[in-house]
Amino acid sequence: MSPGESLYTFNWQDHALVAVLVVVWLALLYSRRAPSIDSVRQFVNLFNSRGGNILVLLWCTIYSFRVAMRLFYHLIELVASGKIDQKDGIVQVAIAFATATVFGMFSGALIKTMTGHEGEYTSPAPANGNGTNGAPSPAAPPAAPTAAPAAAPAGWPKP
Repeated sequence: MSPGESLYTFNWQDHALVAVLVVVWLALLYSRRAPSIDSVRQFVNLFNSRGGNILVLLWCTIYSFRVAMRLFYHLIELVASGKIDQKDGIVQVAIAFATATVFGMFSGALIKTMTGHEGEYTSPAPANGNGTNGAPSPAAPPAAPTAAPAAAPAGWPKP
């Protein structure tokens, strides 16, 4: 296995982390101290805010940058070992994808989230669809037409 390929393996540290998480969860279930559905829902709703979105996008940006670096080192190893040529088209497409698409997508969304405006809550549309629920609006009466309607073109039937 080349050093580049070793970056993509699921090693013993990854297995140990998953095993610890499973053991902790089972211990919480056994001792009846596992979090309730409501507390999990409240925790997940933390990410449905501007700060939560920034944290998620920051993690995705860092992770995609890490994957792009792994790809670069793996491709350098493949070129050095002679398995592929420096001018191989698939290598250029992979580098362009990793840098522009994946990393650019998360970093662009992160910048937009950090500099954009807070979203506004809009209430659902009323049942009749005109925004008044059937009652006339007291703020603004309907406007009267200001100009006469245009005449029908020649040859068209008159109303």
